[in-house]
Amino acid sequence: QFEAYWVLRKDGQIVGEDPGLDASYRISQGSPAHGAGTAYSGLVGDMAGLCYMEPPSIGAFEVP
Repeated sequence: QFEAYWVLRKDGQIVGEDPGLDASYRISQGSPAHGAGTAYSGLVGDMAGLCYMEPPSIGAFEVP
């Protein structure tokens, strides 16, 4: 069985927590990465074409 945990550590980022991935390995509503990202100008949507929320989620996909 696959178990994923955040290993990022920079400027108080999420560390050692279950990332809350769904069956397709995207973050879920309960993920600590949901709404924990930093907005960058010019970056308006995720890899699936969804608009990023304010604040955006960490990762390539926004939580739908």
